[in-house]
Amino acid sequence: MSYMKDNELLRITVPTLLLTGDQEVQYDAGDAVFRARTVIPDIDAQIVPNAGHGLPLEQPEEVNGRIIAFLGQQKDDPYE
Repeated sequence: MSYMKDNELLRITVPTLLLTGDQEVQYDAGDAVFRARTVIPDIDAQIVPNAGHGLPLEQPEEVNGRIIAFLGQQKDDPYE
């Protein structure tokens, strides 16, 4: 996301889930969530505790649970 400009992020119109670890070392997780919430219209941005850049490997149950919950909130599922 840091390589994309705000006007590019504003063009994302689909529901989007952003998960970042609270121990991320490549960027500040709080800043990333704030920016995402500011420029992406339909975003659910969350910080996963006790995880870094490899959060799906570091907190798989937590990450999978959040993904499943996010997908369950979507109304226009063409496979239902």
